[in-house]
Amino acid sequence: MSVNRVRGPSSALSSFLAERGIRAPPRNVWAARGTNTPAAATPPSNESTTSLDSDDGQASSDDDDQGRSRAPQFVEPNPNAPLVRSTRAAARAVGPHEDSRVGLAATLVEVEVTLANGSADEDAVNAAIQIEEENLEAVGATAAGQKRKATLAKSSAAGSVNKAATNKRKKGSSNDDFGIPDEGSGFARSNHSKRRKVPEGESGSLRFCDRCQRRYMVGDDQRYLCRACVSLQAAPASQGVAKKSGKKKKGEVIPEGADDRRGGIRSLRDTCIKLIADLIDSVEEFGDVSETTKLKISKIIGRQRQLNPVNMLLFVGPTEERVTLFECSYLDDPTLTRVAELSPSVRHLHLGNCGRLRESTLKAIGDNCSHLESLNLDGPFLPGDESFAAMFEAIGDKLLELTLRHAAKLSQTGVDTLVRCCPNLTTLRLDHCFKLDDHCVRSLATLRLLQTLELGFMNRTIAEDAILYLMENGSANIRSLTLDRHPNVTDRVLMQIATSCPHLSEISIVECESITSEGLLDFIRALQPTVILNIISLARIVHLNDDVIIALVNRFGRELIKLNLNGLDELSERSLRALATGCPHVRDLDVSWIRNVDDFMLVELLANAPELASIRVYGCNKLTENLINKRILNSDGQEIRFVGNEFT
Repeated sequence: MSVNRVRGPSSALSSFLAERGIRAPPRNVWAARGTNTPAAATPPSNESTTSLDSDDGQASSDDDDQGRSRAPQFVEPNPNAPLVRSTRAAARAVGPHEDSRVGLAATLVEVEVTLANGSADEDAVNAAIQIEEENLEAVGATAAGQKRKATLAKSSAAGSVNKAATNKRKKGSSNDDFGIPDEGSGFARSNHSKRRKVPEGESGSLRFCDRCQRRYMVGDDQRYLCRACVSLQAAPASQGVAKKSGKKKKGEVIPEGADDRRGGIRSLRDTCIKLIADLIDSVEEFGDVSETTKLKISKIIGRQRQLNPVNMLLFVGPTEERVTLFECSYLDDPTLTRVAELSPSVRHLHLGNCGRLRESTLKAIGDNCSHLESLNLDGPFLPGDESFAAMFEAIGDKLLELTLRHAAKLSQTGVDTLVRCCPNLTTLRLDHCFKLDDHCVRSLATLRLLQTLELGFMNRTIAEDAILYLMENGSANIRSLTLDRHPNVTDRVLMQIATSCPHLSEISIVECESITSEGLLDFIRALQPTVILNIISLARIVHLNDDVIIALVNRFGRELIKLNLNGLDELSERSLRALATGCPHVRDLDVSWIRNVDDFMLVELLANAPELASIRVYGCNKLTENLINKRILNSDGQEIRFVGNEFT
């Protein structure tokens, strides 16, 4: 009878080594195993070692002649022999995959020897080892499938063995003698996963979907499909895709001139304007473009700070009557001089952030802009007082509106020339002009036609008497009055305003700390019956109480359009409720840093003020996102803006 020489599955590594004449020496895998021996087994005798290390194959033939009995052959332990470190293979249970693992260990030994002798290609050996590892994992998976079919008693016993092996590994036991990794773990660190410890197919293990081939975690139902494929399979085949019912909702168009709103669609005109502004450096001329469109383009490129000496030429010309440049930070004095020289017909000139403007530009404005009616200079802090005086004298009485902000060197000479050469002024705004004194304020009283007067953030040394003189002699036609941040504006000034301004409709007294609640109450009572206040700003007069707000609402609540109460932290629920119910036409409201503003007050305000367009709520920590994150439309169909919303 022929001798069966099959020892196990023939792997790619074994075939590769056989082709090159490399033979694996036999290894007695039962030498270290015994029923009564401890886990740390003794090494075999010298004779056994010699027979295992022989190269002539004699041991292999002897073993075959004996019928390759599967009975374990025990080696008597030598008490005098030193203890050696046991292998994990010795502690594992007998299974069909152990032979394969032993075969791999044996071949690995010869691979190391071969590589040391230089008799094989290292890259080819590594490729063969990788294929061997894949076969080993497949064998392990088969063993795991057989393990699930075992009885409950065997499962408990296997669990005890695994627990003991785990405890042994925790105590620091090493891997096999030849570096073979543990069962169920990858040969590379990159393949390591805690999910490998879970038996395949059980809840918590990883599996590839049979339908979409995506990796997913097996749940308690132990399905062979991922959740996405299960949901698709559960839907009836005849159902198909649900049809959309009804008409398609028409998109909301953003009104002309309004900011972009979420969910809105920009009009074609605004889209073209934004495209032109983004490509302003490639535009040669605007052509037949309206003043409104040109103004919007100037705003966009000013906000983006794209205005330069080249594209500036698009906004100026001999036929231009309105030149508005909102951002002149990149325009030097010669370029600003060219603006005045190239626009001789201009009637309205606005230069924003013109901090590089010098005396030559003021002279060019006075010499070339003979039709100028409105002049707005924001930030001309370099020109001297004499340059302003020369410009006012050159423009003459045609000037109707003048706005100077941060004119640091404007003083008595310039103001005297202004009131003498420009007596027809109807609008005068002087902000942050710190060199103006009492004499300058008194001189403004000769401008009898003033309708809009703004003296904000002036020198703190201006006396109360100078302001009283101005209000008494030059405020008969004033409709809009701004006296922001004047510490010497007191209750006496308010009473003078009440008696001298019969046409007043707007008043702003921001940060006038000398005004009291009693003085404001007397001011409201002393106002003439013809006075209808539409815009009121009482921001940061922190000590005002509820009585002032209630009196304002009772007197002007139905006419109020804009109200600024920023920083009035002493207001309580009583005045806020009166405000929410008594101002039906208010469109712009500022209640920032009023701690008692809450959702209930805001809901009541929204219900009673259908025209509300914007509300500032900085520092209102009682408001919740349940209200101010909603998209609420006013009576005009525009979304109400919650400025200062901390939840966005």
